Amino acid sequence: MAFIRPIFFGILLPFCLYSQSPAWEIGPVLGISAYSGDLAEGRISMRGSRPLAGFQAIREWTPSTAMRLQSFYARLKGDDRYYSHIPWRIDRAFRFSTDLFEISSTVEWRPIASWLALNGLPNTEEATLTPYLFTGLGLAIFKPHNYFAPTKNEELFKAITADQEADYAHTRLVIPFGAGVRWRVPERWAIRVEAGVRPAFTDYLDGVSRSGNPAHKDWYTFFTVGATVRLGKKDSDWDGVVDELDGCPFLPGPRSQGGCPDSDGDGVSDQLDLCPNQPGMEGLGGCPDADRDGIADKDDLCPNAYGPFERGGCPVRDSDGDGVEDNRDACPTQPGPPERQGCPALDFDQDGILDEDDQCPNQFGLAIFGGCPDTDGDGIEDRKDACPEQFGLFANNGCPELSKPEEEAQAISRQYITFEPQSREIQRFALLSKIANFLRDNRDFRLIIKGYADIEGAPAFNDQLSQQRAQACLQYLRDQGIAADRVQIQSFGARYAINNSPAQADRAFNRRVEFELFK
Repeated sequence: MAFIRPIFFGILLPFCLYSQSPAWEIGPVLGISAYSGDLAEGRISMRGSRPLAGFQAIREWTPSTAMRLQSFYARLKGDDRYYSHIPWRIDRAFRFSTDLFEISSTVEWRPIASWLALNGLPNTEEATLTPYLFTGLGLAIFKPHNYFAPTKNEELFKAITADQEADYAHTRLVIPFGAGVRWRVPERWAIRVEAGVRPAFTDYLDGVSRSGNPAHKDWYTFFTVGATVRLGKKDSDWDGVVDELDGCPFLPGPRSQGGCPDSDGDGVSDQLDLCPNQPGMEGLGGCPDADRDGIADKDDLCPNAYGPFERGGCPVRDSDGDGVEDNRDACPTQPGPPERQGCPALDFDQDGILDEDDQCPNQFGLAIFGGCPDTDGDGIEDRKDACPEQFGLFANNGCPELSKPEEEAQAISRQYITFEPQSREIQRFALLSKIANFLRDNRDFRLIIKGYADIEGAPAFNDQLSQQRAQACLQYLRDQGIAADRVQIQSFGARYAINNSPAQADRAFNRRVEFELFK
């Protein structure tokens, strides 16, 4: 009766636990046991395998883990006669049988379901086969029955006597571990096939130690097939909400959200949340509203500033006071009319043509020429006038028509080119090109180049600048093939400045180079 009592307790234990929670699977287990020890050959020997029976209760914690409570009854057997090809075993002729009862608690891990959970994929439970691994702790209760054949070997006889008289414990801790496959049958049923090994931490499962191999502990292995039935209503995602009430039966979620997940924890389930990864407000579809103006940040033109809906969530701001709000003002720091999107009308050269329409916005000009100047008033704008500072004919590219070289030389000698303030860079080459052509066509003429500067700057600087301006013109003529001995240069600095007005435009004439052609 002492041996039956723990068996009865192990069978009833799962039912007692089931009464505390409805999310259990229970069912019977059948299989065979294999023994490894002093009367077996190798780690696992099937020669002495015997049937086993048991019961299991499984509580699934998550889609990838479960806890199992099991109880087994098995008989282990071994016999030296199984190994008739080994002479010394035939001579020893030991045999045993052990009634063994095991109760255990193991943890089950399902790698495929775990991978699905880590990658955010739903566990639909539709997979036909689900592999798993398990390990845990158990308690083995055993009682070996031995037969030791008579022997004339004195050493063996002493060892047999020691084994027969040994006071060893009949209860030992075991560590079950192994692997299995679960086959999900429609509705509530599942079939499990598994193999598990149990190191027993004792050498007396077979009652043989000193007369066998005392250096190695005994093991046993179970190969089982079990059938389980799920108790209670089906909950595929293990979230505590049964499928018939679960809005997302294959994705775990809190009961407050009808079993659907709420990734950002804002009280709006992911399937209804327009911003599932950002905690927000229920009235805004689960989206945040940083400025609390009732407009979700994703729709708010100014998400960090409180503003009314009719302004797109932006406050009323008009930095330049032109009546156009900053968020619609193309020039928020410059006042301008609404028809110009808040930008002012600019006319830098004050010629009556706005800069945006002025082709020469920095030069006073005429509307007929798109805001560009016609300095000599010959009806040809400076950009197209070969002699922009001398009245000329359209047919002659804006230059006057001359009939004799002397007259042409005099006309050229009345022309000049101007420079930007403190600059020695030539802006227009039309006059210089005309002089080069004249000198090539009239070999008996020579040229004097006279450089000038305005009063801006020190006298020494202005003298040097006027010299450099004349030299720039000389270099251009030399590049055009004019011999250097036909050209002289003179520089006068600011000594002959004519207009010393503060305005740069008024002093432009002082920044000139004149040309004098002579024979």
